[in-house]
Amino acid sequence: MEASEILDAMQQSTISTRSDLIENSELIKHQYSEQLKEDRKEIISVLESSDIESIPEKIRRWLEKQSEERRQQFEKYQQIHEEKQAHHLATDQAQIIELACVLNKLAINSQNADEFCEKLKNEEKRLTEKHQELKSLRKTVTVPVIIRQAIRRGSVVVDVFVNPPYGQQVFQQLIAGGISDIGGFDTISITLGELDLGVKQERMNERYNRYYEDCFGGTYWTKPLKRGGKPYFCPQGWRRFGIKVADTKEEFDRRWGHWCMAYHGTAHTNAARILATGLRVGRGCHLKNKMVVYLSPSITYCAHYRYSKPWKNSQKPGKYYQMIFQCRVNPEVLTPDKIKSQTLKCPKYIRIDEHFANDEIEWIIDSGDNENFITDNIICYGIMIRVCDRDPYELPESEWWQHTPYPRDYQ
Repeated sequence: MEASEILDAMQQSTISTRSDLIENSELIKHQYSEQLKEDRKEIISVLESSDIESIPEKIRRWLEKQSEERRQQFEKYQQIHEEKQAHHLATDQAQIIELACVLNKLAINSQNADEFCEKLKNEEKRLTEKHQELKSLRKTVTVPVIIRQAIRRGSVVVDVFVNPPYGQQVFQQLIAGGISDIGGFDTISITLGELDLGVKQERMNERYNRYYEDCFGGTYWTKPLKRGGKPYFCPQGWRRFGIKVADTKEEFDRRWGHWCMAYHGTAHTNAARILATGLRVGRGCHLKNKMVVYLSPSITYCAHYRYSKPWKNSQKPGKYYQMIFQCRVNPEVLTPDKIKSQTLKCPKYIRIDEHFANDEIEWIIDSGDNENFITDNIICYGIMIRVCDRDPYELPESEWWQHTPYPRDYQ
């Protein structure tokens, strides 16, 4: 597939995603309207069949039932939306890789910018000749020039990284060569492989990549979801890169779907090792004589630079990166005595995370005598990445860092 064809396919994928969202929205509105009618009938039935004294209690139970049903319905719709979004995202990323391959092939063996530009011109000439051949073939077999299937509005972002010294020339040629005219593209950003985690692609599952933000294409919710009986809040501002732990969604749900959500902050240089061997146990403040793993239900807490050490990329000046593992924990091992207070020496009057009290923000899982206990009861299934245009120390949600006594050695 050629670069222009890849771009066209990617735009169509994004357009399809928007259409699905619109169709789902109309369906939800219709179902909600029907549900209101049923609720009205049910309330009337309760009032007509009850005496005055029992009505308040019956109404209270009815409201609790309705609240639970709506919560389950919301989670169902969110799951359906995430699955569709993941499918479109995986398709887009595959096409991005194809586009990157096309561009990198052009750069191979070019000694300077002039040679590279000449290769681009030759590629353009080859594509023109190919299109002429297809045009002649179309006339021979009387194939229509364009078959219109649908007319929709949409946009797409293409992220590509090309090794220097060719990046600037590629960008200029893409713009000057008219790729921005194919489908009406406005912006082309050239970035790929900037995280430098040392993780092999076969360990990842792109289907479960997510961007947690309140925007088009993002995944976002305001009220906590329940995972293993514990609250799960939207990790806004972070991106998740899915780790391959199960072959199907059904298998994942069967094995870990009812487990609690937790996070583990660490340096990005540990990513490959943790994926290969699992979380490493160590001694800590709460259980000094036992080998334990420290987790937290709060991504805000795990983002502290003592855990998730920020790093920079020389190819992206001004950018700061942080990495945290997203985990699932067996609720059977998360007994009340395993839930502890923060150990970053933050004053008691400073609230670390608005969603969790400071004295319940650490989960301590000890391995006991079973060497497989940790891997049997904790899985890492997502790499959470935060990219900042400034030092994360300066972010509003990191204000509490200023009240901890640890030196910042990442600059």
